Amino acid sequence: MIPVGQMHSKPIGNGLGLCSLHEAAKKKKCIPEKPIAMSLAPQRTLYTAGLVDDYYLNLLDWGSTNVLAIAVRSRVYFLNTSNNSFSQLDTIGNELVTSLSWAPDGRHIVVGWNNSLVEIWDFTANRKLTTLRGGHRSRISLLSWNNNHILTTGAMDGYVINNGVRVREHVVETYRDHTTRFVA
Repeated sequence: MIPVGQMHSKPIGNGLGLCSLHEAAKKKKCIPEKPIAMSLAPQRTLYTAGLVDDYYLNLLDWGSTNVLAIAVRSRVYFLNTSNNSFSQLDTIGNELVTSLSWAPDGRHIVVGWNNSLVEIWDFTANRKLTTLRGGHRSRISLLSWNNNHILTTGAMDGYVINNGVRVREHVVETYRDHTTRFVA
């Protein structure tokens, strides 16, 4: 139990609380029925020895099924927050993982690598489904799902690529005018 002095209670929505769209449209002040109590202390601390400290890497992603994916060097670990279980992706090799992204369905995870490859994995079966090759020439720093079928990737080469994950020739669109590094 957290002492009351360590709790922070504050209405949601910049002091306006929760209200309907109709009330918000009329700019009425919305008062919450009951303030939300939030602890200032961490719920859980996860120690990850070997986590690469690099501003341009995206090494954590929270999935829709309450599973946290964590990349530590060449490995991907999972913490299921519903039952506190840990698991690991069966990756092979010593290449550095540079980005992670859960698909909206919470079943598939995409892993971006330092060698410019992008792999799509079935989390529940712990097996690699496909590797997207040839789109980028440097490490993958950005992964974003537009839906369950289009994956946007960005790399240190400045390219942004929309990939169709259900088709053999996966590159659907390429944008080449980006001149700076991507930060996820």
